[in-house]
Amino acid sequence: MMDGDQVIHSRLRFAMQATSNPPAASSSVGMNAAKAAFTLIEVLVVVAIIALLLAVLLPSLTKAREQSRRAVCATQIKQFVNGMVMYGSDSRDSLPGPIHPAMELETFLKIASYDYEEWHLPYLIRKYFTDKGRSGKATDTVAKCPTAFAMSRNKLANTYGRTDFERPFSYALNNWRKAGSVEFGTAPPWYFGFPDNFWENTRAPFTQRPSTDPTFLKDAVPKKVQVVKQPGREWAIADAFRYPELLPIPVGSTRRPGQWQRGTYQFSFVTTEGLIPDKPYHDGGANYAMFDGHVEYQRNWLGTVNPAP
Repeated sequence: MMDGDQVIHSRLRFAMQATSNPPAASSSVGMNAAKAAFTLIEVLVVVAIIALLLAVLLPSLTKAREQSRRAVCATQIKQFVNGMVMYGSDSRDSLPGPIHPAMELETFLKIASYDYEEWHLPYLIRKYFTDKGRSGKATDTVAKCPTAFAMSRNKLANTYGRTDFERPFSYALNNWRKAGSVEFGTAPPWYFGFPDNFWENTRAPFTQRPSTDPTFLKDAVPKKVQVVKQPGREWAIADAFRYPELLPIPVGSTRRPGQWQRGTYQFSFVTTEGLIPDKPYHDGGANYAMFDGHVEYQRNWLGTVNPAP
């Protein structure tokens, strides 16, 4: 047996050993914490992997979004050509008109000189869209291509006054007569008629202009649907665009020499004002609604199948 001094000495030695040797668990926790931490190199590798994935996926996502917009655009054009067909059924097979080739937005109650609300397609077929609002916003929504509108310099929020002449648009009508500044036209000219040469420049109710040229007045009258040759190949409504120049054709462009090199809209003010895009904008192509009612996508701009001589 140990005496009292030996017991005390033994306990002191045990306490000193416990102090100098901490529990193994504490050491294990510290080692695990060190292993759980990320080094700078590991963080940089993760960032590089994420950047690579984004670089691979973003073009695919962008392309998918544009394909969706193109589908929306085609559906909207289809709605207008359907309205055009219904108008013809109610008007002895006549095309809507006389109207301008630009399907302008926010034309409700417009009274600009030589450019009244009634001289645009949305006014004539709005009833077929059951658009009963006092601002024509429902029709404007269908007449606005999401891709083209994003490319336009002008933004719409009913900011245009009733007498403002120029405003942006997404779609154009095949309604051209080859003369003067208009370099390309159809045969017969002005499928939808032309209001500037048919009506007096006064507010509604409009009165017909007198003309000493019977041919000129005849051209300004909307045509019967049956007059349009090759209706399954001739476009009626399309994405609005205008090339800024005729030639030379830029390298890599889908544009080709031939008829109608200006685009679906020909008046130059739309280029200087940035009202419509300066090239086909749906992945290098455009949507076209034909006179027989079907809609198709064309990558190469072909112009009319019934060119004026």
